[in-house]
Amino acid sequence: MYQCQNCGAQVPYGQACMCGAGQPQPFQQQPPQTQYGQQQYGQPQHGQPQYAQPYYPRPPSPPGEKMIMISGIIMTVFGAIAVLIVFFLFAAISQMWFIPDYYYLYVSFSMIMATLTLAFGIAGIPFSKRAEKANTIIAFGVTIIALRIIDVILGFVMNSGGADLTMTIVLSLTFGIPLPLLYIIGGNIRKKYA
Repeated sequence: MYQCQNCGAQVPYGQACMCGAGQPQPFQQQPPQTQYGQQQYGQPQHGQPQYAQPYYPRPPSPPGEKMIMISGIIMTVFGAIAVLIVFFLFAAISQMWFIPDYYYLYVSFSMIMATLTLAFGIAGIPFSKRAEKANTIIAFGVTIIALRIIDVILGFVMNSGGADLTMTIVLSLTFGIPLPLLYIIGGNIRKKYA
């Protein structure tokens, strides 16, 4: 029930008061009824204290994890690009008339190395979170560095010098050694703090 504003009569909710000149007064809606313990959406519960949600900060990542993960992502990208380049190089060489056999050997070795770089990069991303895989990460890094050195030696022997070879060696050593070296350093840090 509510009280009429003009005459003060008690009027049930949902009905209009007929007072004065017979003009109906606007009726009032009944307020929503809630039982104790129920809360309507978007309204605070009266009579019950409101508590803030607890904040649980994310624990810091172990030392070496980010180094392994970032270098793994970069190795994956470079490995995928290298696989595509070597694949197209192999297709181009196969269309030429006269190519010495050692070029096929060199391109085949480059394909193996690019595929391993891609695989080790992909494997390093989930392995970065697991301390027991630190020795595997180190082995990945050592393997890639060893293959990169063999690749540079093969390129030098097959081309016997030249401007193209110098650029290949510089690129190979610039991009091929630091990332696996970060794998080795990150694996050693991860192993130490496991």
